[in-house]
Amino acid sequence: MDSIAEASSDVVANVTGWITDIGNQYSDVTEQIKEKLKDPVHIICKEISKGTGFTYATQQGYADGFLESVDFHRDKAGVFHTSPDCWQQHMGYCDLYDWVFDVATDMKKNKYPVTVDGEQYCIWMWKGDYLNLGAGAETGIYKGGEPFWDVAVDDAMPMTLTTYDKDGNTIMCYMPDDPQWWITGFDSMTQDIDPDNLTVIGSIDMSSYPELWEAFKIRYKGRAKEFCFDEENQTVYYNW
Repeated sequence: MDSIAEASSDVVANVTGWITDIGNQYSDVTEQIKEKLKDPVHIICKEISKGTGFTYATQQGYADGFLESVDFHRDKAGVFHTSPDCWQQHMGYCDLYDWVFDVATDMKKNKYPVTVDGEQYCIWMWKGDYLNLGAGAETGIYKGGEPFWDVAVDDAMPMTLTTYDKDGNTIMCYMPDDPQWWITGFDSMTQDIDPDNLTVIGSIDMSSYPELWEAFKIRYKGRAKEFCFDEENQTVYYNW
């Protein structure tokens, strides 16, 4: 099973790398296309989700079986999360996925690459309106470099994630016990929210990986307003 997943990941990486290279050559054109598509496609996707009853089914728990099968698990507060051993660990990530994600949904992202002992890592963040899943946010750790990043499963660390609306009300708060390579939280009851009206506060405890802590601190301390660095506990806090 693992060999099949790895082979599939290689194919995806090759195809997405090829498409990304083409997109980079015509970046101005692709951005114009995305901007023209973004609003109408997002509206269509939202209406399909609502019109087919998928949003309602997600909110009421009728879709839990299906969502569980694709590794989205509802907690006691009704918020959905993914687990560290989810199938997405075999797929990696790239800018092309963000391009599609941004067209189909309404989202904001932040991307923070850093080099550790010659190996490239990236802290990637997202927040927005996730169709039937509602308002949500994510933070992931990836490695390898462009154009297709691998998932840094072996470098999972303790992470927390909290999302607030524009009035300061808590949409979701997630503090898992297990180390995370990708921490997520989605509230299906909070729909049609502008990502600019979401505030995400989270933390990444890098004490188990001091080389990453030092490299990340050197690159972003004082340069990225989103971050606060806890020197004693080697933990990065972010607010965006």
